[in-house]
Amino acid sequence: MDPFRRVRPGEAVRISATAWNALMDMVRPTRGESASTVEQSRLPAQVACLAGYTAGIRRPLIGEAVQLVALSGDDGAAATVPLVAGLTLSAVERRLGAGYRVKFRLLDPQTAGAAADDPVAICTDPERLMFAVAGLAWVRVRSLRPWHRFARRCLPHPGDGLVELADSVGCLDSCGWGPVAILGWARAEFDPQAPYEQLSPVPGEPGIYWALVRM
Repeated sequence: MDPFRRVRPGEAVRISATAWNALMDMVRPTRGESASTVEQSRLPAQVACLAGYTAGIRRPLIGEAVQLVALSGDDGAAATVPLVAGLTLSAVERRLGAGYRVKFRLLDPQTAGAAADDPVAICTDPERLMFAVAGLAWVRVRSLRPWHRFARRCLPHPGDGLVELADSVGCLDSCGWGPVAILGWARAEFDPQAPYEQLSPVPGEPGIYWALVRM
């Protein structure tokens, strides 16, 4: 008899031990927290788990922006078609089938060939190399104008010296229009785990601040 079957109207309710224990597992509070504690979860985002990074570059920190890079050039890899049993795969296709993953590098304003429309991803878990590629994420943004409501990859700006360029590695630059929307800025006293905590609509003086963004 199915312990999870629905009860018909007027039927006596008999809860099996299996169904009851499953229900308790669902409502049991997280270890070390009271039942009244608001459960915290990750921001809603599409996350990619990547492997490997450019040699000589440190691992990213949480909230740092990266650029996803492939090992090949700009030319497309031809696909062997049709996909039938006994297909002889190309070298690229064998790597894809073996679980090949895209690599990444930290956004650096001095990277050769960097462009304002480069797609970006944001590190959400440095240990497991997880990056948000769509949805919401916390990231460091260099505020260039108080009215900016968007962000893009960091690039050199007039007046930037070596210190400014070094500080903006792994950051996004605020802009008037771009691929990343700034939903709000974290204040000094901001607590991201506090219910109904409000964000600041403006960052304040020019500088680097934490911002909640939507990609």
